[in-house]
Amino acid sequence: PPPPPPPQPAPQTGRSKKRARDGADETASERADRKSARERRRRAEVGEKFEELTKALGEAEERCAGSVPRRDAVSEGNRVDLLQRAIDVVRALTKACVDAKRAAAAAPAACP
Repeated sequence: PPPPPPPQPAPQTGRSKKRARDGADETASERADRKSARERRRRAEVGEKFEELTKALGEAEERCAGSVPRRDAVSEGNRVDLLQRAIDVVRALTKACVDAKRAAAAAPAACP
């Protein structure tokens, strides 16, 4: 009988192939540098989005005074407080929206 065929390697995902293809001449230091650069870009983008959220919350608090709770005691740069503030504002705006829809639905029935 003929010898059995050699075992086939396990299929690789696209990411593994890319690493094998691109990483052939890459040193560990170069990979670490690339990873660090990616993480710096990610952190910068997260920071930009938190700044954007801070501005949006400020606008919502100014334009919707009375509907949206204002938290002046939030310390600058505390992201947990900022996220809690965002949650409070979204909930308040949702409640205001629901209340406005209920009032609009009830208004035609009340008028002759």
